[in-house]
Amino acid sequence: MDSRTASEILTNPDIVLPTKSEHNIRDAAKNVFLEDYERMFEEDPQLEERVFKIKGLMSELLTHKKKKVRSIRKRRGSVAINEDNSSKKKVRFNISSTIYEDASAI
Repeated sequence: MDSRTASEILTNPDIVLPTKSEHNIRDAAKNVFLEDYERMFEEDPQLEERVFKIKGLMSELLTHKKKKVRSIRKRRGSVAINEDNSSKKKVRFNISSTIYEDASAI
């Protein structure tokens, strides 16, 4: 998918997508849109206005970017343990989720 098609899919309210694959097509369009935004803005200065005319599109793009960044970056923690007062052992672990993000905690 090229950047022009992605912007058309996201900013044209009259476009009709297949219901089974609409979510996947929109996600792919958001990825392309976010990656090529600067170049697209240079080609089409009215791009920002078209994005803001579609209700909720800007928040969709921001949450999509946040999900993408969160999935790439892993949260890690570490603890230093003293053994026999002469050597320190550093233990690293991954934090998979917090209590607020875990659906089972609710």
